[in-house]
Amino acid sequence: MMVTEQYPVYKIHGTHNVRDLGGYRTKSGKITKTQQFIRSDSLHRIRDEGINFLIKKNLKTVIDLRTSNEIKNEPNPFSDIAEVKFFNIPLLDNLAPTFLGTSKIGKISNDPLLSFYLSALHERQFAIRNIFSVISEADSGLILFNCTAGKDRTGIISALLLGLVEVPTVDIIKNYTDSEIFISELVKEFLEKSRRRGGDTESYARMLRCPAETMASALNSISVSHKNIYTYLTKIGLSKEQLVKVSHRLVNKSF
Repeated sequence: MMVTEQYPVYKIHGTHNVRDLGGYRTKSGKITKTQQFIRSDSLHRIRDEGINFLIKKNLKTVIDLRTSNEIKNEPNPFSDIAEVKFFNIPLLDNLAPTFLGTSKIGKISNDPLLSFYLSALHERQFAIRNIFSVISEADSGLILFNCTAGKDRTGIISALLLGLVEVPTVDIIKNYTDSEIFISELVKEFLEKSRRRGGDTESYARMLRCPAETMASALNSISVSHKNIYTYLTKIGLSKEQLVKVSHRLVNKSF
């Protein structure tokens, strides 16, 4: 296990995309704190030493954004650890293409990945509200949130957290696109499984990319409909007090 020098990246055996949200400069010049939020891919292959490493980092809360079926097939080890409070809050109930085909928001985009993100942001607002509510009431210590590859559902929540404290959009997008650096082996694994099942690997490969323009368009949809991320989060039901608590975990700031 090691931490890189740029922004903290945790090299933990059995994981690929475990990164700290610390080290980003906000528009007001503040730097986001480390060891407050970690974004991650699935942890089902993590070993005991990795679990102990995160607990020593003061991990207190884990929010798994995957569906119940995904967790059933690839369990999150922190669901059974007494020192950690575990929450399963699916950002999307169904990741299948049929879901994207029936999504009202998704029909306005020819980019299936963007359709996915727009669906999460504008049709699953209650899930986002629940995630931020858990964060606002979480015990002091490290919060980890994860999905499967740690790029899509995790990327959306990361973007909202960084946007809440006014990290510049260009850096939020880079936080998203950097997943491509870390998940190359996972992508190979996912595509090989798809080939063995006779799946449409070409379409699937598009869903496994991290295009900057896709995240830019998703963030722009918030700007168009709600002006900024703070307003978006209040409109979906989060109070100013809750958002102050969340923002204080990343920077010393109040609205």
